[in-house]
Amino acid sequence: MSIILTSRMKPGVLIIFMLLLMLIAPKAEGQEQDFRTWWEVDISKDLTNDLQASLDFSQRFRANSLRYDRTLLTAGLEYELFKNFEIDAGYRFYILRDDWMNLATKYRIHGDLSYSVDIAAFEIQFRERVQYGFNDFSTIEDFADNKLTNRNKLSLEYDLFASPFTLFGSYELFTDISNISALEISDHRVELGVEYALTFKSKLGLSYMFDREVNKSNPLTAHVIVIGFGYDL
Repeated sequence: MSIILTSRMKPGVLIIFMLLLMLIAPKAEGQEQDFRTWWEVDISKDLTNDLQASLDFSQRFRANSLRYDRTLLTAGLEYELFKNFEIDAGYRFYILRDDWMNLATKYRIHGDLSYSVDIAAFEIQFRERVQYGFNDFSTIEDFADNKLTNRNKLSLEYDLFASPFTLFGSYELFTDISNISALEISDHRVELGVEYALTFKSKLGLSYMFDREVNKSNPLTAHVIVIGFGYDL
């Protein structure tokens, strides 16, 4: 599920806020380091005034961006229940390569709730998502082997006046809820970036993401460059 909250503030607050989040994120010992790149294409279409469909394709690389990591294809539907309050459901299929160079396929379903408010050029958003990942359809109900995760995401955007540029930043917290009696925070993500509107229907995005795993053996700290293209049909 997802919730989105929006408010306007001075431009410098966005950067200060995100830097503070990075500083207060808990540290983990013995973390592995990596530089990664994600390439994304997002296509969306309004089916009605309140219903939107989307198809997202992502190609990711790891090991200093020299090794293929995974390919993801995500289909989603988003419905606006009332102004600025939306629900979303999605399905993801992905192919990934492990450390032994073996390819595997996995699946994921998710549900979001979101609420947003626009004030002047700034927007603050909060989204809550619940996702369930499984290896194949024969194990979809085998909770011991699958993963149920809660993701809370706070986002800020700032539209530069009379400019095609939009600045954005976000903080996302991952909590493993597979074992309801022993909930654990599993990941923190901080992202800062910029979008450029090519036309009324298309845009380019470039961002830096700081991704830190916690409460895991050999947790990963990843520095990720995300390059994206979006198009509204």
